[in-house]
Amino acid sequence: MPRKPRDWRVVNLYFIRLKGRLRADLAARVHIPTTRAVSLVANRDLTRYYDLMHSSLRRLDLTEAEATWLLSIIGSTEATPAPPAGFYHYVERRCRAGIDADSGVDADTLLAKLRPLSHLDVWAILDACEQWWILRPEDNRTGLIAVGLLAPDVLACD
Repeated sequence: MPRKPRDWRVVNLYFIRLKGRLRADLAARVHIPTTRAVSLVANRDLTRYYDLMHSSLRRLDLTEAEATWLLSIIGSTEATPAPPAGFYHYVERRCRAGIDADSGVDADTLLAKLRPLSHLDVWAILDACEQWWILRPEDNRTGLIAVGLLAPDVLACD
């Protein structure tokens, strides 16, 4: 039975532990180091980050079969297959190892779509796959659209 998704829109995050480079990056953007200032900058930057992720996903143009196959090789929220620099080669190795003929995925076409991706594009794909695995939607197509791996159907108006 799929887990009921938590509605994160109602959760207020009051505390976040910043580590390593993230701490230095955020501190460099805060003029007056108060809790309120840090929160405002962190919210602004997260808004920018997610806007970039959504924008990257909108440019992907994956088919339902391609998005589903990527989900199958990425596997879950616990394991990222490779950092962005190695993502294309990871997918290429998996393609060369064999794609089930029934999957509807053409390896050369998929690889041509993935080859020019930036690090941001790859992070967007990995993030969307993680969201899908958390949601575990009953309807695959609806889930792919919800996380941005598949463009929504455009209905023609007469």
